Amino acid sequence: MADYYNVTTNTGDAEIAAAIASNTKLAITHIAFGDGNGAVPTPSKTRTTLVREVHRQEVTKYERHPTNANWIVIETIIPSNIGGFWVREMGIIANGKLISHGSHAPFEKVADPTGVSEYRLKFTQNVRDGNVVEISLDESLIYASQAWVDENYIRRNELVDNLTTNDATKPLSAKQAKVLQDNKLDKIANSVGLQILEDRTLKPTELSQAVQAFFGTYNSDNGVNFCDFLTINGWSEPSGGGKNALVFHKQAHAIYHFQADYNDETWTRKKQLAYTDSNITGNANTATQLKTPRLINGVSFDGSVNITIQPKAKVVPEDADLNDYQSEGFFECNSYAVAPTIANNISGMPFSLLVERGAGIKQTLSEYMTSSTWVRWCRDSGSLWTAWTKIAGAGTAVTYAEKLKTPRQINGVNFDATQDISIEAPLRTLETITTVEQLALAVLDGKYAVVELGIAGLWGYGFLVVLRSGGVCHQVYYPHEALGVNNATMAMRQTQNMNGNSATWSEWRVIGTRDDSKLPLSGGTLTGPLVTKELTVSATLGDLGTGSTAAIRTPTLNVGASFGYVPFMHGSVQSSRGFRTNVSLGIYRPEDDWNNSGGYIAVGGLDASPTEAFLFLNGRKITNTAGAIELAGNAATATKLQTARKIFGQTFDGANDVGGTITVSDGIIKSDEHHYIDLGRYAIDRINFSVPGAIFNFMSSSSGEIVARITSNGIDCNAATASKLATARKINGIDFDGTTDIEVIDDALQYMPITYPKSTPPTGYLAMMGQAISQSVYPKLYTLYGPSLPDLRAYSIRGLDYGRGIDTDRIILSEQQDDIKSHTHTYFRDNIGGWYASAGGSGGGEDLNTSATGGAETRVKNIAFLYIVKAG
Repeated sequence: MADYYNVTTNTGDAEIAAAIASNTKLAITHIAFGDGNGAVPTPSKTRTTLVREVHRQEVTKYERHPTNANWIVIETIIPSNIGGFWVREMGIIANGKLISHGSHAPFEKVADPTGVSEYRLKFTQNVRDGNVVEISLDESLIYASQAWVDENYIRRNELVDNLTTNDATKPLSAKQAKVLQDNKLDKIANSVGLQILEDRTLKPTELSQAVQAFFGTYNSDNGVNFCDFLTINGWSEPSGGGKNALVFHKQAHAIYHFQADYNDETWTRKKQLAYTDSNITGNANTATQLKTPRLINGVSFDGSVNITIQPKAKVVPEDADLNDYQSEGFFECNSYAVAPTIANNISGMPFSLLVERGAGIKQTLSEYMTSSTWVRWCRDSGSLWTAWTKIAGAGTAVTYAEKLKTPRQINGVNFDATQDISIEAPLRTLETITTVEQLALAVLDGKYAVVELGIAGLWGYGFLVVLRSGGVCHQVYYPHEALGVNNATMAMRQTQNMNGNSATWSEWRVIGTRDDSKLPLSGGTLTGPLVTKELTVSATLGDLGTGSTAAIRTPTLNVGASFGYVPFMHGSVQSSRGFRTNVSLGIYRPEDDWNNSGGYIAVGGLDASPTEAFLFLNGRKITNTAGAIELAGNAATATKLQTARKIFGQTFDGANDVGGTITVSDGIIKSDEHHYIDLGRYAIDRINFSVPGAIFNFMSSSSGEIVARITSNGIDCNAATASKLATARKINGIDFDGTTDIEVIDDALQYMPITYPKSTPPTGYLAMMGQAISQSVYPKLYTLYGPSLPDLRAYSIRGLDYGRGIDTDRIILSEQQDDIKSHTHTYFRDNIGGWYASAGGSGGGEDLNTSATGGAETRVKNIAFLYIVKAG
């Protein structure tokens, strides 16, 4: 790498990437210079500042690199009067951040007011995309470079002094400019001159900034398709767009619009302009109707109305497999004979099949003549299909969807079912009501104007609001003015049996500023009952009030020291036969003595006379002016029963306790409905327990010990005899409750090998396959067999020799391989010719062998069983 270079910093990479992603500009404003703190630093991508910055200068000039569009060439100038530092590093500042860090050959910049020590820096920077760069320039320090002068300086002999040259790079002389000035039109003048072109060819480059007319040919080919050109060019250079011409054909009744880019030599875009009754060739951007209607899938279409067309279906052949239909399209099978032969046809009936591809493949199958529809999916070609899912048809109802395919508007609010919405439904304004008949038919939700119709006796002009839901309908009338002594401002009526437009309405209820159903403060006569506020469960005495705050109270009377009976309330009931009952409630004070004062209740036939009153006097005394008081009902407490009663044969009046023996001949001793002893009735003597865990103890009269206990679970004691155990027990693993006999087997014999006629052991047994066994899990097996079970697969069991001498040297559970008993074979040979051997001879000999016979082992005929053993 070169000794001095620059790199884009990490911050610069991020800023450039962000500008590219957001389609914004990266504003490069300054070049920063530093002295490296005395040494030339190595450019680093991690730097966010220079090692030591000594000066920051605005950018003077920049341009795209001539060969690489993603490189920019940046130039800056440090003026002569700035200096007094060394330059060993530099950086590009964009958006206030260091986006590039570079090293520089050590250079001392001095400050020279004479203007001869100016410093110019020019370097190239890669920004990955030159389109995202926008550089702010300090125009006060821009100088023309030699390259710029060579490219843009015009020599005197290159000035154009005529109007025949069309070289865009040649400037016009002042002399020729004066000619144009002298011959120009006034601002409000208009002139169009007609020119006959050479070879009848009009090039866009020949148009000046004006409206002009020419005679030429349609294809600029000096042919015979003569045209008049009316050209319009409203701007003087390419930034104003292209050039336009209206072309009128001189042989045909046709108009064309020609267009070309500003510097084009030919008309590149041509379109015919149509009359409303024209027949034109080519394509129109829009049209209201096709001249000739066309058939789309057999349906006539001229563009004037919408039509519905069905996709052209391909026939599914006999013995096809719907798993193979993975390309988009519409398919069908309309044959009852072919449909059952098609594999994976879920219905087995004729059908139509829609195949769609997107994020996977989807098949939708609709059965003919029914509404049954199934769908299924697979991930991509060659993948497994899901099972068919029925989404419509008999036995299936699509009751909900997560989202509407096409969002709808409800009262102007977009709704696609993905979230709740809130809407406001304004009342509709309906017709005007002027008659009673129209009022009866006003049963649709909305508001009606009422004119000259005194509804419920109110002002005849107003609004009627109707609210309806099913058979319930409310009519509410709002007059424009209050009317009557009660200033009635509203009336309403209801019905709950609306059937179409017919209903039985309630009476109109009029509401005003005062409720006529209540007594005014000035008093009056009630036409119905007077009910005070009701108490609730949580109410207290304070809700009723005390003393002067009671719910109903009379005014305070100012009387003398003694006044006798003063009634406050009176009530009377009379039957149809003339019998009357009167009740009065009042205060009693016969003399100036608090102890004899109180209240009274008087009850009478003709009148509620105080002479037949109950007096409630101070000190909780109750007396009767007419004699003794007879109280009916139950008193909370009493010192004696009025009539003595017998309790189990003992006389009791409450004055004294009773004692002795309780004799129950036929009755129940109980504490409540669940705990009692029922005695004295034939065959039903019993003790009843209701609560689980209740206990009835039988106590010894001499020692006080519990000798037996009866609980809700039974008798808790040892019976001399019993027919069944309350809790069954296990004896050697066998359930025993005493109801049947059992046979107890020696524990060890239960864990002997058992032949079993299935390949899987039953529950509670193990196959004997040589597996290890845990002493904690199978303690009994471990005791008999040790740490592992014998492997009895393909083995037979043999009795232990146990000293008999047939199968010696064997121990219990030892394994023995197959073998055959030792034996010999006799060989015979006839001496017919050739050589034979004799004892002691020296002639030749031969080896004799028998052919191999038999199987892989020596065995007897057998039947295979699985050896199992009880687990335990």
